[in-house]
Amino acid sequence: QPNAPIITASTEVLIKQNMIMQLSMAQWALLHRNQKLYDQALQNVQQWLTRYFALTTQKETMSFIGLPQHGSHLECSQVV
Repeated sequence: QPNAPIITASTEVLIKQNMIMQLSMAQWALLHRNQKLYDQALQNVQQWLTRYFALTTQKETMSFIGLPQHGSHLECSQVV
């Protein structure tokens, strides 16, 4: 992607660590039925993947982070 920023290896490590933290936060929010925090954490990860790793579709993103692709948005209230 021509407009993708060039990042250093150390910056890439920091971005990936931040994404792991955001995914952990999303997991916590899901378990505690905090929809707002859950959505925000996943949105942050999606933005970083789009900005720094040129992943633009949900399918690419889910594959990149190793999550199964679901047909719809997960609501915290759906978790048992």
